[in-house]
Amino acid sequence: LDLRHYLSMVKTTSHREALTSIMLSTHLLALERLRYVDHAHPPVPRQERVCRFCKTEVESPEHAMFECQASPEALNLLVKFL
Repeated sequence: LDLRHYLSMVKTTSHREALTSIMLSTHLLALERLRYVDHAHPPVPRQERVCRFCKTEVESPEHAMFECQASPEALNLLVKFL
């Protein structure tokens, strides 16, 4: 396997790993974490996999990165970035 060209633009290793986990759906957001049976717990329907922080939307990568209003600090950083 080769490093994808767009990942070489992400200089911080932990950021590159986080981006890769989102692309491979191995992240720990509720969207994936609650998708499968875990020990004695049945899978949770998609619409019930709500964000741990704002509790208003499904906790998806898109929601966590661009929509979640739970952290004013993170929202300020996002606005500066965009």
